[in-house]
Amino acid sequence: AIASVELSCGGGPSHVVLEPGWPLLLDCNLGASNAPFNVTWIQDGQPLPLEGGDFVQYLDNGSLLLMPASRDGNPPRGVEGAYNCVTGSALGALTSRTVNVLLASRCQAEISASCC
Repeated sequence: AIASVELSCGGGPSHVVLEPGWPLLLDCNLGASNAPFNVTWIQDGQPLPLEGGDFVQYLDNGSLLLMPASRDGNPPRGVEGAYNCVTGSALGALTSRTVNVLLASRCQAEISASCC
């Protein structure tokens, strides 16, 4: 028997600018298969901890929820970066494209500084 896997990296933005306090859901959709698979999320080339963190929550379907607001209302350090996911199954591993996440306040400051 030959296993068939459809690879779908999908379109979409390569950069996402978040407003402070707004969550962002990242879905890892690298192809439909009935085979069980594991999802690993990568930020800036390093695997994110499985237990999540101050701004990261793993969902049961393999998605990643970024919550760029801390208890004091300021964005937590480290939420910005380049995110991608890797799925692995008995059929092999696939890596998604990278999405760069920026916070609006920092992005606006960088644009203002470069325009002066």
